[in-house]
Amino acid sequence: MSDTHVMSRHARLDVLLDGVRITRSASDAARRGTERVHVVAWDDLAGVSVETSKKGRAVVRLQVRGVTPATDHRLDPFAVKAGSGQGADALAVAERIEEELRTRRRWRELADPAAPDASAAAGF
Repeated sequence: MSDTHVMSRHARLDVLLDGVRITRSASDAARRGTERVHVVAWDDLAGVSVETSKKGRAVVRLQVRGVTPATDHRLDPFAVKAGSGQGADALAVAERIEEELRTRRRWRELADPAAPDASAAAGF
């Protein structure tokens, strides 16, 4: 089981140091109206979810700040449908992304002295 990537026939989602990279086939990118390779920086991510398609496969959907999500995952440029038997991988990748987002939120709160919980969270 991998907690750093999910892939299907037409797309791959990788967790990187800089953010999350989505790589698509030319036809899939054209259908969704996006670039073949798209990197979403950690600061642009608001969250992640794992949904189930009509056929029962896991779909990892990224919530990106300032972007209204598509109603259908097949048109969403920030969604990757996991391959057959990769449901556990999709959940592991989503948990890895959420963990990274929680860590970065905590760092921002501790770095901002005006934040009301900064001193309490640091143990002062």
